[in-house]
Amino acid sequence: MAGFLTLALFLSAGLMFVSCSDNESYGNLNGTWDDGWSPVIIDSSAKTIVYTGSYEGNIVNSPSYTASSGVLIIQFTKYADWGGPAPSTSHANVGKYGALYWTELTASSVRLADAYEGYNRVMFATLGEANSAFTPAADKVGNYVDWSITTPYTKN
Repeated sequence: MAGFLTLALFLSAGLMFVSCSDNESYGNLNGTWDDGWSPVIIDSSAKTIVYTGSYEGNIVNSPSYTASSGVLIIQFTKYADWGGPAPSTSHANVGKYGALYWTELTASSVRLADAYEGYNRVMFATLGEANSAFTPAADKVGNYVDWSITTPYTKN
């Protein structure tokens, strides 16, 4: 009988810890993220991204979509200039490589920012150049992103 009570107490304590876990600390970058301005749709299975009104592309690196921070290297398949017409396949930047960094990923929010220098999106003609410039994310993000001017996106 004492063994049964000990087992029951042990299982109860274990369930208490499981039920108190912080699910907010676990996120997945896959999905639709909205900042109230330009939704970003990341499809980790298809390895695609749509940054509404700005660009569409293929994710050409293999990040951990559940890491709290990282970088997506994107080969643009459609592109639009700021304030210009909708993204198109005939823009001069189609085929080039850019980066979208993320940080503070939880189940319901994330900070996203494209790689910029001043007012210009940073992009490269080859994947090799992009990999060298944008990774590892922890070392390179500060070259291209000022997180203090970003707002969180929420998951839809």
